[in-house]
Amino acid sequence: MFNRILVTMDNSDAMSQSTFEKALALAKLNHARLMLLHVLPPNALEHSDLDALQSLHKTAKKSGAGFRCRATPGRS
Repeated sequence: MFNRILVTMDNSDAMSQSTFEKALALAKLNHARLMLLHVLPPNALEHSDLDALQSLHKTAKKSGAGFRCRATPGRS
């Protein structure tokens, strides 16, 4: 049904984690590739944001789902 699933993340609350978990389950069910995208404010590459994405990456990798993660700076 799905080949790729794009999920935007802001790591702001439990809703982000819930959204990730649902998207991951959907990706596994459909043998789809999951891509997380986190847009950062210009010149504001915070370690906490990257740590959160690394944690999600580890979870996805353990699940066996195809996965890609990208953090990119936005424009002001």
